[in-house]
Amino acid sequence: AVIDATLMYGRVPLAVSSAGLVLLAHADDAVVDNMLVRGWPTPTPATLAGRDALVGALRTVHGARYADLRGHIHEDCRGIAVPIYGPGGTVLAALGVVVANDGSSVQPTVKLLTAAAAGIRRALEAARATESGETGQESIPPLL
Repeated sequence: AVIDATLMYGRVPLAVSSAGLVLLAHADDAVVDNMLVRGWPTPTPATLAGRDALVGALRTVHGARYADLRGHIHEDCRGIAVPIYGPGGTVLAALGVVVANDGSSVQPTVKLLTAAAAGIRRALEAARATESGETGQESIPPLL
């Protein structure tokens, strides 16, 4: 069992959650700037604090195509998230989990989440194609 310090249907600032960082990493500069102006709480020493930390983390997340936040909301929890791509490679959403912050490898979880995100992407594409009568596929970034 993992301690989950968030509440169901609760809100967590984008800069604090793994799914939030995935979304911010693919957002317009104005969205990131707004986050920087508004600020966010830092519930643990591991939580990103300040402009440089956030911008660096967003570069890492964008390049790696996943977020791995160890102890950002609760020291015993680790948030892992991947993007869900849509048409043209745009990021529509993020898919994430909260697991124990036990030092285990992130790769098996990233692989599982990436496969699930690809399935969601395919389902969205199929629904879109059915609705519009399209049969072609748009360019989507390759998976890990």
